[in-house]
Order: sequence, then structure tokens, then C-alpha cells
Amino acid sequence: MVKGVDIADVVPGTGEVATRESIVSVRLRAFLHRGDEVPALGGEREIELYRREEIPGLRRGIEGMAVGGQRTLIIAPHLAYREGGWPGVVPGNSLLRYEVELLEVLHLPKAVEDDNPRHYVCVECPGELATGTPRWVCCLEADGRCNIRLTRPPRETTSWKDAPYQDISCRLDEATTSQLFQVTVGLANTLSNRSSAAKKSTATPGHRDYQLKIKVSKGNERLCFCRVKASDSAWTESPLCKAIISLIAQHAPINGDAAG
Repeated sequence: MVKGVDIADVVPGTGEVATRESIVSVRLRAFLHRGDEVPALGGEREIELYRREEIPGLRRGIEGMAVGGQRTLIIAPHLAYREGGWPGVVPGNSLLRYEVELLEVLHLPKAVEDDNPRHYVCVECPGELATGTPRWVCCLEADGRCNIRLTRPPRETTSWKDAPYQDISCRLDEATTSQLFQVTVGLANTLSNRSSAAKKSTATPGHRDYQLKIKVSKGNERLCFCRVKASDSAWTESPLCKAIISLIAQHAPINGDAAG
């Protein structure tokens, strides 16, 4: 029982259990207490339960779920959007109801899970089942080591749960790595304000409307973070995007648009 969050398990899961340190893929529907659905808070996306990028009540309510499980959460205002609300989306002091389905507990490539992680860039593309766009996580370390986990959309289901994946490992030369780090830090800093504004807008669902996450970290310190739409030219024309797509094309050729 989490104070401020009423949890009701609708369907118990049978897979891996999400912990406070997990990165999870979930499918959400959100409603105001009076019953109105809030589309801007729903959809399928990835959540880092240890980061404060989602409301506390949602993160705490997902902890303890097993993959395949479905849960209803009633979240008190102080663990949601408080008295200020989310202008135009969630009124102040709103009680929220979430319907949550845990699709997957994700695992970053080993380069990021080392006991003493180095300076690295991590980019996450959530993919899109409707258009057959792969999902991937790319981690590039300052010494040139690059690890990509590429997950291909399953052909016969509407869930990423059993989708096949492939791990790609390679090493970039020093000059290329240095350039990509410099460009990515500049890109993330430039997009951070625009990313915050995009989070408060209601986007029209459709191809390439989802967002990628770009993080630059050193050890346990996150140096910069941003979200960017897959269709944003600042991303698609960036050296980092072109480098990742080139690596995927070389090591794991696929049909479709791996850039997002």
C-alpha cells in the first residue's frame, strides 16, 4: 500500500517484476475523477521509475507490477499535479485514475550497467508498432565503445512483450566519438526548453509523433537531458542520428525507418 495511491490489481502479471530502479514500458489510460479521459497522459511509453520525469503517484503505483499485469491506480492530488494542475489538461487539485498495463521491464546495454560507468551518451527510441518502426537504445561511451539494443516490431501481435531483439557492439574512432559528444551536448541543451514546451502541448497521434530521449551522463551524474520528436529536423539532421542509423544499417539491416 502506497500512501496517496490506491492500487487495484485487475490482471496479475506473470513476468519480471518492476522495482524502483527499473525502466519499464507501459500502456496507459488516464481519467479525471469525474470520468473524463485525458488523452495527453495516456498511450504507450517508457518510464524510468527512478527519475522524476513522471508524477510520483504513477511511478510508485507501477512498482511491484509483473510484466503482463494490469492495474488501476487512484492518485491523490499531492502525488499528481497538485494545486497548480496542468493548464488546459488537468485542473488543479485533481484526483487521477490510471489504467496501467506493464508491457516490459527494459534493460540498458551492459556498457551503461557497469559498476563504474564512464562518460556516455544514451539515446532511446520507443519505436512505433502501428508503422513497424523498430525501438532501440544506443549507448556511446567516451572511449568509442558503442552498444545498441535493437528491437524489431513483432509481426503477429500488438505488444512489444515478445518482440525479438538484437544487441550490436562496435567501436568508433576517437575523432568521431569526440565530435559526437560535443554535438550531442549542444543538441540536448538547445532542445531542453523546446522539449519542456512540447510536453505541455497536445500532439496529434500519428506516424513519427512520438519522442526520443537523449541523455548525457558522467558516472552517476546526468549532465543534460531532453526529449525530441522523431520528426524534428534538429534530430534527423544531427550527426548523432545519422551515425546511429548508419551503424544499424551496417550491422542489422532492416526495412523501414530506424531513426524514428
